[in-house]
Parts: sequence; structure tokens; C-alpha cells
Amino acid sequence: MSKKTNVALEVLAGIVLIAVIDIVIVVLSILLLGPAAQIFPSITRSYGITYFMAVYGGLSFYQLLYVVPLNIFLRRKGKKKVADGITIGAVITALLCGGCFFTFFRPF
Repeated sequence: MSKKTNVALEVLAGIVLIAVIDIVIVVLSILLLGPAAQIFPSITRSYGITYFMAVYGGLSFYQLLYVVPLNIFLRRKGKKKVADGITIGAVITALLCGGCFFTFFRPF
């Protein structure tokens, strides 16, 4: 393989890594809905939509907890292109989640 192909695969690996982590967070939030519904019974009613929107809309903010340390770790290991892919994946997720969040929770 050429060097350009390797760089593209490394960047794609970073984007896929962020997508997988985001999917794991969404699945865990769905699994935590059961115990949360026992503590807060209103979650199972119409307020459950607010729970899901807070989780998915806030995903772009939660990313700061794992993207920044992962990015620093990979850059120190010398995997700068994978770290660039992680940054690209995080920006794509933030734009998608932020756009949906502000569409449903606009103040007017």
C-alpha cells in the first residue's frame, strides 16, 4: 500500500473509533433507563423524551471527557493521524448532536 492509503486508513480508524465509543454510550444510556425509571418514575412517561434528548444532545459535551485525553495519549504515542481522525469524528458527532439538540430545545 502507498503512504496515502495508510494515512487515510489511520484517519478512518480514528473516526470509526469515535463512532463505536458513541454507540456504546448510547446503548449504556438505554440500559440505564430501567434503574433510572425506578428512581424517577416520571422518566417512563412523557418526560422520558427529555432524558433521551439530554443524553443524545449532550453527547457532544460528554465527548470532552474521553476525546481530549485519548487525543493527547495517541499524540504522545506517535499516532498523529489516528488522533486527527478522532478529532474529525468528534467534530462530526458534535455538529450532528448539537444541531438536533438545538432543533428540539430552542427557546422560542
